[in-house]
Amino acid sequence: MCYVSPTVNEIIEINDIMRELGASEVIRKRVKEKCNKGDANEGFTYSALGSRFSLMLISKTTSAAETMNTIVHEVRHLTDDIAKAENIPLTGEEVAYLSGDVSAAIFKHTKKLFCDCCRKQ
Repeated sequence: MCYVSPTVNEIIEINDIMRELGASEVIRKRVKEKCNKGDANEGFTYSALGSRFSLMLISKTTSAAETMNTIVHEVRHLTDDIAKAENIPLTGEEVAYLSGDVSAAIFKHTKKLFCDCCRKQ
């Protein structure tokens, strides 16, 4: 699941999801504070490997380059988590294809961050 610039209601939803997945109070508090602070160019990825569920958060960004930086960073965390759960080596084509597949899957959620006009809205 991917959230981009989460709203107040989505932050509550994110906290509930993370609680259900077994995330500690410390992690949930950190994510909530990060979301409420509203800093640009931030992200967070949480994976519950036993549940085969991951949650990715991308904040607003200040430029297309920062968008790319944040997304690549969070996709890396996610692919590491998936690779660990599925015993995929962290080198080679399989994990590279996985990174591409994850990036394509979240593109519909993040594409507005690549446009200066859309990002400022």
